[in-house]
Amino acid sequence: MRSASCCKGSSAWRQAIATLIDTLAAAGVPEAEIDRLLDNFGGLPVYVPRSLPQEHALVALAGPAAAAVMVRIYGGERIVVPMGAAWRRARIVRRVAELRDAGLNHCEIARRLGLHVRQVQRLAAEARSGEPSRTPDSTQGLLAFGED
Repeated sequence: MRSASCCKGSSAWRQAIATLIDTLAAAGVPEAEIDRLLDNFGGLPVYVPRSLPQEHALVALAGPAAAAVMVRIYGGERIVVPMGAAWRRARIVRRVAELRDAGLNHCEIARRLGLHVRQVQRLAAEARSGEPSRTPDSTQGLLAFGED
């Protein structure tokens, strides 16, 4: 059995973790279950058992489809579940583009998705260009901690 500590530095380990969300999505796991997995386990190490009874916490907290795929691929291993921020952002960008293509304006999209209209404008620009509409501000971290 591999543990997180023995494989952390390997490129295979990074590749496996980076593709966990994509693997679940490609296997047909509903987005709602991927969200539940990320909400409950994102950023945390999780031991994936080789077999999974229906009453197991992974089934209850992530969902049966996500748990089944994880057991098939990672059974018997401890993995770190990614936070999924990039996946969630890409999903919101797609949703904004879909609603824009359906004829909704930025205000209607903002209302429907619970976003600020300016954020919708940025996401729509990102959807058109395929690149993030702005780069993170390097001083943002300093503001959060009150450092000079």
